[in-house]
Amino acid sequence: MAIVAAAGALVGDVARALEWLGATLEPSYTHVETDVTGERGLVSHQSSDVLAQKYRLTYDAPLTDRLDASAGLTFVDDRAWTRTDGILSDLHARTSTYFGRLTLGTQVLNAGVGAERREQSALGTSAGEFVTESYAGYATWRPLELPELDLRASHVNTFDTDRLAQDTTTDGAFFSARYETPRSDLRYLLSWVRTTDHLRDSSTTAVEQAALGSRTDSLFGGRTSTYVSARLQSRNTLTESGGEGATVARQQLPVAGLSAIETFPATTDRIVLSANPLLIDGNVTASAGVNVGFAPALAGDRDPRDVAVRFGDETTSVNTLYVWLDRPLTPGVASALAAGVQVYQSLDNQTWTAVALAKPPAPSPFENRLEITIPETRARYLKVVLRPLAVGVTTDVAYRDVFVTELQALLVLPAALVPRHDSALVVAATAFARTSILRSPDLAHDISLDVAHDSEAPRTRYSIVNGLTLGRKLSASLFGNARVQRQDLDAGRGHEGNWEWSAALIANPLPTAYWTVTYSGRVDDQLTTQVSVPGAPATIVRTTTISHSLSALGRADWYDGISSQANATGSIATQGTRTSQSFQASGTTSLTPNTVVTVSIGALYNRSLTSSPEAGDVLTQYARVDGGLSVTPAPALSGAGTVSRIVLGPTPTTLGTLQVNYSPLRGDVQVGVSYSSTLDTAAGTNTQVFTPSLRWNLRRNVSLTSSYTWLRNVVPVQTLVSRAVSVTLLVTL
Repeated sequence: MAIVAAAGALVGDVARALEWLGATLEPSYTHVETDVTGERGLVSHQSSDVLAQKYRLTYDAPLTDRLDASAGLTFVDDRAWTRTDGILSDLHARTSTYFGRLTLGTQVLNAGVGAERREQSALGTSAGEFVTESYAGYATWRPLELPELDLRASHVNTFDTDRLAQDTTTDGAFFSARYETPRSDLRYLLSWVRTTDHLRDSSTTAVEQAALGSRTDSLFGGRTSTYVSARLQSRNTLTESGGEGATVARQQLPVAGLSAIETFPATTDRIVLSANPLLIDGNVTASAGVNVGFAPALAGDRDPRDVAVRFGDETTSVNTLYVWLDRPLTPGVASALAAGVQVYQSLDNQTWTAVALAKPPAPSPFENRLEITIPETRARYLKVVLRPLAVGVTTDVAYRDVFVTELQALLVLPAALVPRHDSALVVAATAFARTSILRSPDLAHDISLDVAHDSEAPRTRYSIVNGLTLGRKLSASLFGNARVQRQDLDAGRGHEGNWEWSAALIANPLPTAYWTVTYSGRVDDQLTTQVSVPGAPATIVRTTTISHSLSALGRADWYDGISSQANATGSIATQGTRTSQSFQASGTTSLTPNTVVTVSIGALYNRSLTSSPEAGDVLTQYARVDGGLSVTPAPALSGAGTVSRIVLGPTPTTLGTLQVNYSPLRGDVQVGVSYSSTLDTAAGTNTQVFTPSLRWNLRRNVSLTSSYTWLRNVVPVQTLVSRAVSVTLLVTL
């Protein structure tokens, strides 16, 4: 009986252990045939076979009701055999990751320790094997009504196995405390980071401290609302160098992240970027929403993507930019993305000038990022221009969507040029107050103040804005508002100022219709840097710019399923003897007669005239008409098409897109067919993609996916035809 009981207990232990064990097996095979026909009829044939294997094994077990343990390994092995016009080449890449973690969790205290080792290699090449070893620990204490405390420590080794390309160690310790009330927020942060370059016998130790506080209040019976914040930040750096070629990298911290898609009429050198805080949030794995994969090109979108940072002044030096991506890139994909990279700078987030590249951008062998080197540059705004992957660069669906996650700016200097001891102190404060003067009409005054002092650029920078806002309901369906404000600032060049004013009427005469008319004006008294003779010292020149703008917008839902919208904007700006005028108008109408069909038509007109004694009058015009149709006759069948005709522009052009999706089978066996086509008559390009696919759920946690992709890409200099067959087996245990 004892033996039976022991056997039963053993079986139970084994069963519980298997419950905590997880595994994923994902082998896949892809065969690609590609024919490229040149202008003279010469045909180049390429055949590729890719065998990819992905395996993951994990073990997650609760040791106690508060303590959990996890461990695992991931193995990725890619083999590719390529024959180009009879010449055979192969590539073998492998990545192995091993990790283990212990975590403790209670209502007040959370802690954990972990270790990970990642090995990357491209066998058969001279790249060698790259290794990253990381060890980390953390503890957080969050008691009720007391400050929250957070402590973290890490140790990271990064090297190639031959210790020839890189051999660095980074140790870090971070402590933060936060105390929050309904009206106040107090924080203290302390960090210690030591980076050692073993190849060049150099090290950099940085200690940073920051104290931040903010408070909101309501005064005078709620008539005045206030917000104040202050920041005190110090940095002390010790650099020790004993070898030639040693460098010190300092990350420059921007105050804002920005991004945009260069949709006409915007151009690379004339565009206003929108705020995108995800680009500078420190998370290099979460998407910032900027897609540079080949999905945009499949939909006919070839517009460049801009990602940028804004600094608090124009004295921050940068010579290196890191663009982080959400996935590893193959050498071909990385080269295609890097080839289209450009860098621009700006003072106002409107007019951009190109920055030369010090060397071609290159992917990092250790991280999922592109590394861009430029001459040392100081500017308030810096942006990187990326072009989405062109159709035909790769047929791997993993690169259909590739998202930018982070943009980092650094200053990398030879260690010999960096002082052994360096310290900096930044003091900054912000205050805002809004006071309601009258309730009816709604009249309010607001004032905001930003001031900062940096010991590295010993000059106090400030901005003061005073504004009056008036709003009044003129009738049951008509509302008016107006605002005037004065801004005085010094961004490091001297005193500057501007006046702004605006007025708007907003009407909603019917529940299904509304319109707005807005007028705005601005006077800028700015200091600009000019170089009259190449090579001569720059001079600061004060300029005055006066601009006026008038815009109107209207929308109406005429009947159920029929709606229209139209808008127009005109502006004029003068700066000395230079004048710039612009006008833009557009309109769209959408018809949805039933749940199956949607039709849309639209038009856009843009006119720009610039005048100056040097260049005379320069007139540019652009006009485009658009049409679109989408049909969904059944849940399994949908189609959409768009046609745009550029009637005024550098070259009359027709742009067209067509997409059809059909999914006749759903359930354990899923069959899908998709087709897309894009056309650009001016560029002489046409892209067609046809993809049938099959997913078969063989049993629980086991599925087989196969697809066939036919791609034809026609450009003026060549025609590319590619055929790819892919099969993937996914087993989850």
